[in-house]
Amino acid sequence: AGVTSVSFLDNALSLIYILPRTVLCAFIGSCVGSLVRSESITRITTAIITITGIVSGLLVIAVTSFYAKKELNTVIVLRDAEGVEDDASLQSSRTRTTDCSSIRNDGNAETVAHV
Repeated sequence: AGVTSVSFLDNALSLIYILPRTVLCAFIGSCVGSLVRSESITRITTAIITITGIVSGLLVIAVTSFYAKKELNTVIVLRDAEGVEDDASLQSSRTRTTDCSSIRNDGNAETVAHV
């Protein structure tokens, strides 16, 4: 039990599965770092490598976010069309309705009205 409905086994396996990519990213970062610290590289080359890395990183984040949002919207539409509700969301909505009757914003701070 926790915030999500992901089981402990699935979570532990996912942590193991991301290790190779983490090691690869660390290795690539180390190689680029040693390349930048090399005596034969000028400041302009270092700046180009740094700017290219930042731009490509932001581009990867933007593209990944776009496709993740697109896929999430597709899943939401399919779930709404099928009328399927997740057990976790049912439990979560029951907990919210028993804990709080409403949440309102008074301008300066949020006020929670309990039942």
